[in-house]
Amino acid sequence: MIPIWLYAGNRLKRYLKSRQVPYLALAAAFAFIIMMFNLPTPFGSTGHAVGSGLIAIILGPWVAVVTVSVALLIQALLFGDGGITAFGANCFNMAVVIPFVAFYTYSFISGKTKITSNRRILGAGISGWLGLTAAAGVAGFEMGIQPLLEHTADGVPIYMPYGLAITVPAMVLEHALFFSIVEAIITALAFGYIARTDPTIIFNYKGRGEETKGAIATAPAGNEVQLRGRLLRNLLVVLAILIIAVPVGLLAVGTAYGEWGAGELKLLAGFAPAGLGSISSLWAAPIPDYSLPSLGGTFLDLSLVYWLSAIVGVILSAGAFILIGRMLTRKAAQKE
Repeated sequence: MIPIWLYAGNRLKRYLKSRQVPYLALAAAFAFIIMMFNLPTPFGSTGHAVGSGLIAIILGPWVAVVTVSVALLIQALLFGDGGITAFGANCFNMAVVIPFVAFYTYSFISGKTKITSNRRILGAGISGWLGLTAAAGVAGFEMGIQPLLEHTADGVPIYMPYGLAITVPAMVLEHALFFSIVEAIITALAFGYIARTDPTIIFNYKGRGEETKGAIATAPAGNEVQLRGRLLRNLLVVLAILIIAVPVGLLAVGTAYGEWGAGELKLLAGFAPAGLGSISSLWAAPIPDYSLPSLGGTFLDLSLVYWLSAIVGVILSAGAFILIGRMLTRKAAQKE
């Protein structure tokens, strides 16, 4: 991931505009908060949408690489979500595979149609579904090759006990049938709203020669700032609603596939892989799994910590990109 991050940062430094900074901060906050909404499946596991396909369509795939990576870093460091040792793999799956698959799928389907056309909204939905499903398949492959790569002399897996024949179908099917559908709905609805409110913020909007009957295009120039301000306010309202509703993510029962601890794997597979125990103590998150052991285990206690985690994560994610965006745009202005 290191060369990908370096290249993505260079792209942001070259093309980021000051008026895009608030959207960049919102994108990072949105990616963080949407991943806190866990959804159950009939198979006993849980999962979540990611939102990086939407970010790629609106702000560009390289922006999605950086914003989603930062959101995942905050999750791993503060909350132990995803884990430090899996950070690079998680970033590749959710901050590279999803954005680029979604972006090019959307571009292929939408063609040169009007920015507000139903074809583009459909393309956004399909791209969200395909991006998350493809990333799930990649994650299944990464997990499934572990028994082949890391095992004892007598063939006992050190980390993941299940092979490709189990991990790939499990990941692809549960995402294709559940989580990717949620991702598709979120992507289509959000894209449709932004395209009709302020299509000028959409990545390469003018560069593709698209025509639009959106609000910005038909409004007098003096109203552009007002309309853009209204869009930002509405997006902030949506973000606030998501923060308020975030304890809903606690209702899902079960562990996401592949995110088991050593104790859970002992129950599932009949043994605890030795490698998991050796790396589990590498980092102690301040708020592990969005909970505090010192508090009670009631739903109210868990909800309060979950709210706190959401607020802290959103502030850190958005704040990081406000600072980064201002630094990059200031340097660009000095060069000009």
